[in-house]
Amino acid sequence: MAEEPTRQKLKEKVQGLEKECADLRQANNALESLLNATSESAILGTPQGGVVLACNKQAAQRLGRRVDELIGLSMFDYLPIDLAEARKKQGDRVVRSGKPARFQDNRAGRVYDNFITPVFDDDGEVAALAIHARDITDILELKKHLQQSEERFRMVTEQSPNMIFINVNGRIVYVNSRCEEIMGYTQEDFYSPDFDFRNLVASESIEKVALHFKEHMQGNDVLPYECGLLTKEGKRLDVILSTKLLDFDEGKSILGIMTDITDRKRTERVLEEKERELRTKAGNLEEVNTALKVLLKGRE
Repeated sequence: MAEEPTRQKLKEKVQGLEKECADLRQANNALESLLNATSESAILGTPQGGVVLACNKQAAQRLGRRVDELIGLSMFDYLPIDLAEARKKQGDRVVRSGKPARFQDNRAGRVYDNFITPVFDDDGEVAALAIHARDITDILELKKHLQQSEERFRMVTEQSPNMIFINVNGRIVYVNSRCEEIMGYTQEDFYSPDFDFRNLVASESIEKVALHFKEHMQGNDVLPYECGLLTKEGKRLDVILSTKLLDFDEGKSILGIMTDITDRKRTERVLEEKERELRTKAGNLEEVNTALKVLLKGRE
């Protein structure tokens, strides 16, 4: 009779072990899915020796192995000696401090942004290290090209005799030195969140500028046009404003080039005045000529 309870207990124990195995498989599958959810390297390793407890496919590929080949082996065996030593030191620092670490290094011509995070056991001791490595080579190259493009843009605009600006969603984010020289405002003035570019526009041109700005915000280009500006000291300027719509992540952006035509407009006004004077004088001479003709005819 005692044999039956023993069998029952064994059966229950086997069922419990099977459930634990199923739970472990489920947890392992979940961990594997989590590791492979990122396109960057992810490794769970021991605090000492860098033995791989788990890793994703990207990490295995970068180390030149399959996932199943790396489990139980030291990741440092697949790295150049100097790089392995440097990463060991970073891992040791995390174990000693109990705090995450972030650092960059190079391997095979690629630059990696590395994160090491401690994993603690129930006693508060570091039981494992979670290691993530992000390949930032292309990002750094893109930043380099952007920086070079920006430097070239600034070099060209700073040598221009015209005023050049960039307006993003109504806010000025760039002006060249000519804007400062002619308008009398500093870059800090222009870039201030409280600065309203409409304060630069002469009253008779506000409606025209607002209309063209609205056209740009609707995604349309506009032709160059003349408008009046006011400097910080209140001096009026005549300019030709040429604008180009740019599409940035921050929103609709306008690249503007302002050509000062104040002297030309002043000259035009003087010429127009002289022309009016000449027309008046010509009219007067015509009247005198007519009167003389009448007078001479009367004498005949």
